[in-house]
Amino acid sequence: AEVDGGAMILRGTINVNGFGELDGPTTFHATSNVAIGSGDRLDIGNATGDTITYNGGSFTGTGTLVQDGDATVTAGSTVDIDVSSFDFDGDTISDTTILAGATMNITGSAITDAHDGVITINSGTLNVATGNEVIFGGEFPLFIPAPWTMDGSLISTTA
Repeated sequence: AEVDGGAMILRGTINVNGFGELDGPTTFHATSNVAIGSGDRLDIGNATGDTITYNGGSFTGTGTLVQDGDATVTAGSTVDIDVSSFDFDGDTISDTTILAGATMNITGSAITDAHDGVITINSGTLNVATGNEVIFGGEFPLFIPAPWTMDGSLISTTA
């Protein structure tokens, strides 16, 4: 399903089954809970002008999340992205800004490709811990990190 048009404000639960696309300026609030099923995909934005504002929220599941619009994590908020596959800069090479006191947590299996856009951290926090847990002999869990490549720019400032 594709939702196209004006600005969207999301405060509740979204279950993605199949392919979903949110085209237009999109705001996720702390009460946003997006679940992406196995083999399913959600694209947020269709161009960098389709801005994404994270006032919090969580993204979970065994599917793929694609961030095609330029994104901002607002001051004092936390967004948690724990999906099997996250395309951090999308097909559009989008940028991400994390404002003061904001946190973006990216966990799950992998960031799908190199980030070619700009990530700006203005006294905020970006946590990336992607990988898979492997159980050896049925007893010993081992976390194997997945590599992540930053081909764009990383700008870090303090207030």
